Amino acid sequence: MAVRVDSESGLTKRLEHVDTRHGFIYTWSLVPPDAKCCVVVCSGVFGDFMANYHRERALGRNLASRGIAVIRFHYIGEGNSDGDRSEMTFTTLCENTRAILEYAESLGFTDFGLVGSRVGALVAAQAASWLPTVPLVLWEPITDPIRYLTEGQRAKKMSQVARSESAASAASTDWRAELNEQGVIDLLGYDIHLNFVESFEGVDLSSSLGRHGGPIFLARFHGTAANRDRLMEDLSSDGRSVDRVFFDVAEPWWFDRETRPESGELLPATTRWLEANLLETPTP
Repeated sequence: MAVRVDSESGLTKRLEHVDTRHGFIYTWSLVPPDAKCCVVVCSGVFGDFMANYHRERALGRNLASRGIAVIRFHYIGEGNSDGDRSEMTFTTLCENTRAILEYAESLGFTDFGLVGSRVGALVAAQAASWLPTVPLVLWEPITDPIRYLTEGQRAKKMSQVARSESAASAASTDWRAELNEQGVIDLLGYDIHLNFVESFEGVDLSSSLGRHGGPIFLARFHGTAANRDRLMEDLSSDGRSVDRVFFDVAEPWWFDRETRPESGELLPATTRWLEANLLETPTP
């Protein structure tokens, strides 16, 4: 564990591997003095893990400057945590998140917020069902996990064509048939395992929320928001309060970028919303 305290602001930065029954989970946290509120960030996976990496850390710094603690972590099998990607399933992602919430409670936090991006939005929604009143932020959530993987296969074919590979190679077999036969497929350098895909069968964002009735911030990115109205209707059911905001943030999902993606108003808008919903007296 590495802990550093800023002598001027009193802000504590912690890099820690949290011991869980699945192995050690890497965590990065920023804790302002006397903070009681903590936002737990549920990242995406595969290409999305890197696409939003810097955004999530920047959001953490924004929130910490306003007196709200932040914990960002890597799932077992991803990033700097233990395990192998072959072990990742929707269940393990959720169990990892529960372990981090318990870790946050051990640090003394009593009030929570959740942020989930892409596939991580499904995980954050599940976590929100355990904490029915918490503010929940969803960054361009995946509503159909199987379609998400199909988009990855399409991106792979586009990449093959761009590299002038043969048409036969680009027009590969259906990814589900290949996955069922081999148990694992490669999508642009990411190993997708059969147990991961099967674990997401039937997983739905709205049903994952369960009895959650807290406020929701739905951030939609330019050009990627399919079925916008349907999702808004689903999330607003049962009287949920949903703030939907559109951002001009284009993303080449599944592809790593050489430069940090622009965030525009996404970070300040998310920060203001969380601050308003977590603190009794938000910073002017």
